[in-house]
Amino acid sequence: MSPKRSDIVWKAEAHTIAKIAILKSYLYAWFHILGGSPRSHNLLYIDGVAGPGRYTNHSEGSPTAALVAAREVLGSGGVSRIANTIDLRFYRARCGRGGPSGTAN
Repeated sequence: MSPKRSDIVWKAEAHTIAKIAILKSYLYAWFHILGGSPRSHNLLYIDGVAGPGRYTNHSEGSPTAALVAAREVLGSGGVSRIANTIDLRFYRARCGRGGPSGTAN
């Protein structure tokens, strides 16, 4: 039986690991900024080209980095006073390399 596409992982190149770290820092800052705005009661983050949640040589992919940043911000009390939720949606192409897709709060 062949593995499901979501079970397929590959090695992260150095630039991919750097991108994930930059994305996580960026989202952490922006979730704080946007969540503190009076007009944003809930935040929606959409990753239209989500990769895998993990790699063979790195435990965090871009969807995982977004989830961790959201949890850290909500747990810090900064955004939770205004933003009730941070809704994260992940989409991927059905061909080539793929990763998890779906929604997480």
